[in-house]
Amino acid sequence: METRITTIIPTFRRPKLLRRAILSVLEQTYRDFEIKVYDNASGDETREVVENLMAADPRVKYHCHSENIGLVQNFAYGMERVFTPFFNVLSDDDLVFPRFFELALSALAKNPDAILFTGATIWATQAGEISDIPVARWRDGVYQPPQGLFEIINSGHPDFTGTLFRREVTRMVGTIDPAVGNPFDVDFFCQCAALYPIIASTQPCGVLVHHSATASAQAPYAPLAYWPAFGRIAEKIAGLSSLSEKQRRQAYSLIMTHTHRNVFLRGCKASASGNAEQAMQAAAILRTSFSDPWGAFVVWAVSACSSVGLGSFLTAVSSAARMWRMGSRRRRIPSNIFSSCTVALRALLEETPTDNI
Repeated sequence: METRITTIIPTFRRPKLLRRAILSVLEQTYRDFEIKVYDNASGDETREVVENLMAADPRVKYHCHSENIGLVQNFAYGMERVFTPFFNVLSDDDLVFPRFFELALSALAKNPDAILFTGATIWATQAGEISDIPVARWRDGVYQPPQGLFEIINSGHPDFTGTLFRREVTRMVGTIDPAVGNPFDVDFFCQCAALYPIIASTQPCGVLVHHSATASAQAPYAPLAYWPAFGRIAEKIAGLSSLSEKQRRQAYSLIMTHTHRNVFLRGCKASASGNAEQAMQAAAILRTSFSDPWGAFVVWAVSACSSVGLGSFLTAVSSAARMWRMGSRRRRIPSNIFSSCTVALRALLEETPTDNI
């Protein structure tokens, strides 16, 4: 039968996690797919791991760059080389559920105008602790443009992990924008949802795994992860002629408001944890980019308090606030959906051999 799906897996120096990711794809109930691994010049046992899997299953293919071309560029490289009708992008440390392709293809067949299908991606630790399931706050069904865009802004963005795209998306929207930086996935989904119909499902389709080597774990409070990247995302949406002027203004305002809040919160958390450099970065962004001298002052004041011995207390307050926000996001997820995702995640992790983690 014709190969209908390409799974793109960009990777760099995570051979054991990569093997687990590939195996999760090979367990799909829908079988007509290929897996293309793009190695960013790891220089370790990555090649050997993939070649062993290739010997067992010819659907697995491997390409190694002669030098590291960068994370975003590696994602784009793979997306530019899709020749099947559909594709998905899987990070080397993430997982997909066995019925992901089956569910996605069925939904896309019923909605030929939709440019993508996105299912619930569970954000979890390797121990199975769930921190969020953004798409679980959405309703099931088709979102006409720009409904999906505003759902992304208000309820949380989908993830590549649980999304299947039509190949045409790279012609109609383009590939990812390297100028945006780390939140390139948010930008790409915003562009897709602003311009074309998309399908959302609360069925669990993927797991985004948080661990110590992820970018968010290594720099959890970095304000530069939000700015100026989200400013560029907002400007790109504001420049879409397909949206009405009111829609452009509303989307721009919402994105900037969320970004302003997140820079402030990251600045306070950095201050409380004693990271003065990141705290001062946040204060400078608030003052110069958001005309918010009071927010900048609060970040500075928290940093000053931390420096005179109140760090432990402020860190505890920050952690409590973070837990409250996580609980608030979780409470917006229907209890039956959260429960079903929890059960599905537990089953998937139990099936994952521990020696591959």
